[in-house]
Amino acid sequence: KYIENHGVVHNMYYNTTSKVKLPYHATLGIERWWDNGSVPIWITAQRQGLKTGSFFYPGGNVTYQGVAVTLSRKEGVLHNYNNETEWRANIDTVMEWLTEEDLDLVTLYFGEPDSTGHKYGPESQERKQVVEQVDRTVGYLRESIERNHLSSILNLIVTSDHGMTTVNKKASDLVEFHKFLNFTFQDIEFELLDYGPNGMLVPKAGMLEKVYDALKDAHPRLHVYKKESFPESFHYANNPRVTPLLMYSDPGYVIHG
Repeated sequence: KYIENHGVVHNMYYNTTSKVKLPYHATLGIERWWDNGSVPIWITAQRQGLKTGSFFYPGGNVTYQGVAVTLSRKEGVLHNYNNETEWRANIDTVMEWLTEEDLDLVTLYFGEPDSTGHKYGPESQERKQVVEQVDRTVGYLRESIERNHLSSILNLIVTSDHGMTTVNKKASDLVEFHKFLNFTFQDIEFELLDYGPNGMLVPKAGMLEKVYDALKDAHPRLHVYKKESFPESFHYANNPRVTPLLMYSDPGYVIHG
């Protein structure tokens, strides 16, 4: 239902005890990160006797409580997300899954316009071009559904996981923790910063109040909370994986450790 319910609280796998942090592509294969008690819709479908598939969909290639999708594809570490020819080939494969393999539910992921937006900015010309590419691809998908006579029996849901905004790049706009008065990383047991506008911290034993007091008014564009006080409207903090201190910055501002 929400992030705090399914427990996948970050793009990166992390363990606050071992201090391990893994990048996104490595996280895709860490089964315990995904299989943490919640069950995705494709596993519910499998349990009901339906056949499901996952094509590059995050979390779709691992098992949940011993159950896996019928068919799956996982992209490689150096995968080129913006190849339009490949996108159409992927759609063709999914159509084969639906028509020849008789799958009932398939999740299909495209890494654009996310990848280009992160690299060039959401208002860039490159981003606008890739949005047009996405539009063409959705059109090709709809045409493929019609061509395979699935229009009357197949529901198509198009969704995305987050928005994006342009980052302010002046030095005065940076939210840099190492410059904050009365704050030191020597008081921190584990940190997950440098990942956009949000961050998480585990202070060392007995240091929670000291760290919180040092950070709560450290920057006018930074909002720092104890876990139990984080706004409920985010539906984020009520999960064991979320750290004692968490924070976010205003739109246009990036958190730097």
